[in-house]
Amino acid sequence: RSPLIVIGIIGSVIALLLGLILKTNKLENPIKQKHEENNKISAKDIGELFKTRNFILGIIGAVGSIGFTLCLSTYAAAFLANETNASTGRLSLMIAASGIMGMLSNIVLPAISDRFGRKPSYMICSIGLLLSPLVLIVFKSNMNSSLPLILYCLSFLVGGCAMSLNTYVIVGESVNPMLITTAYSICLCAGEIIGGTIGPAVAGVVANKYGLTMALVFAMAFAGLCLLASVFMKETLKETATKEQEKDVVNE
Repeated sequence: RSPLIVIGIIGSVIALLLGLILKTNKLENPIKQKHEENNKISAKDIGELFKTRNFILGIIGAVGSIGFTLCLSTYAAAFLANETNASTGRLSLMIAASGIMGMLSNIVLPAISDRFGRKPSYMICSIGLLLSPLVLIVFKSNMNSSLPLILYCLSFLVGGCAMSLNTYVIVGESVNPMLITTAYSICLCAGEIIGGTIGPAVAGVVANKYGLTMALVFAMAFAGLCLLASVFMKETLKETATKEQEKDVVNE
């Protein structure tokens, strides 16, 4: 109960700081377009989104990343407590440390993608997601050693920014700037309904019948969707994308 109270206090302080610090953006639209009556987002505009490969893959990636997060966060603690030999202290340490690594991941990996490209960074991120539940399954009989803790934290450091990299970076760089928030909304809606609601519910039903390990297998399956999306994504970092296009021209 005490941690929940602390979380509530932290959230209230952050809300207060945002209210005091954030200012309304009074600058003109950076692309010189105003949302007048004659240029509202239309069904045709949304249809154009669905003709963009990275947007379609972004929806799949959002389902994967949100489904992974909800399945793992819902069942990891129960798995550690009931299916492994982890002590209460080790269980708490793994959950807390993975959260911190996930936060750092949202800083480190997008920055790395600025140098090496969005696509390879997202592929590595997806592999990190796959490894997180796998570490718990493989080391369930030896959870109090240092190795599973280190590997679990590293997997979150690599994979914790899947949602940010998939939706806000790659999709955001792939669509018309006027449609960015619409694209975000569609990705998040699909992700929350399929990955965030249906996914954990089905995983719970299967886990009740076959054991909590199956819930982690579901998390791995959702991570696999992210990896699938990353493989077929088009590079969106301008310099890297230009180099890839030049190579394609040479090969042709």
